[in-house]
Amino acid sequence: TRLLAASLPDLGAPDAAALMDWAFEARDRPERISIPSTGEEFLLRSVALDSSVTGIFLKTLDPEKAAIAAALTRTLIIAAGFLIIAALIVNLLSKAITRPILELVEGTESIAAGNLSTRTGIQTPDELRRLSQSFNLIFNLLWKTIRKRLNL
Repeated sequence: TRLLAASLPDLGAPDAAALMDWAFEARDRPERISIPSTGEEFLLRSVALDSSVTGIFLKTLDPEKAAIAAALTRTLIIAAGFLIIAALIVNLLSKAITRPILELVEGTESIAAGNLSTRTGIQTPDELRRLSQSFNLIFNLLWKTIRKRLNL
C-alpha cells in the first residue's frame, strides 16, 4: 500500500511511522492526533483513494496556525481574483487597440488588391481615429490623382 500525503508538516522518521499507523487505523473517519516529537495537534483524515493508495489529510488544531492558514488562504483567493480581473482588463484593452489596427491593415490590403472604393470607419476617440482619417485623406488624394490622369 502506498501513502499519498497532503499538507503534512516536516516529520522525522518516528513521527512519520506513527502517522502511517494512525492513518491505517483511522481510515475514512477523522481522528485527533498529536505528533509525539512536537506535541502539535492535528485533525487527521485518512481516505482510501483506490486499492493501493491511501490519502492522508491533516488540519492543524493550533489556533494561531489555523488563523495564519486561513489568512493565507483568503489572501491567495483575493490575489487570484485580482489576477483574473487584471487579465480581463488587459484582454479588453488589447482588443480595443488591435481591432482598429487590423481594420487599417485590411483596408490597405484591399487597396493593394485593387479595390479603390475602400475606406476605413474607425470611430475611436484617440490616435487610431486620427490615423484612420489620415488613411482616408491620403486615399482620397490618391483617387483624385488617378481620376485626373485617366481623364487626360
